[in-house]
Amino acid sequence: MKKKYTIQQYSRYPIYEPAEGGYYYEGLEPDNDEDEMFVYDTKVDAIDTLRIFVVEENAQIAANGEGYLVLSSDGTCAYSINHKYVGEGEEYYVEPLNRRGQHTKGHVPYC
Repeated sequence: MKKKYTIQQYSRYPIYEPAEGGYYYEGLEPDNDEDEMFVYDTKVDAIDTLRIFVVEENAQIAANGEGYLVLSSDGTCAYSINHKYVGEGEEYYVEPLNRRGQHTKGHVPYC
């Protein structure tokens, strides 16, 4: 059976760690619903779609001054930068359909 791919959107959110005077770091949670998900037959198709999305999205958010999306060198990840606070923004990953949500990050105990 051939692998199928999808573009998974993650929202960043702030996590407070009270150790050592307290600090914030960011977590990631999947944001797509099953209904909104597009499935691609090849990884190349998914990467091409993500590249087109980044160009269109950057044209839209440039007017708002909210930061912009940067595509990773291998094209499998796009993430937003230039946000004021930790935990703002979103990230997009090209993932195999059977491993959706693999980039989820949550609270990690300090000790």
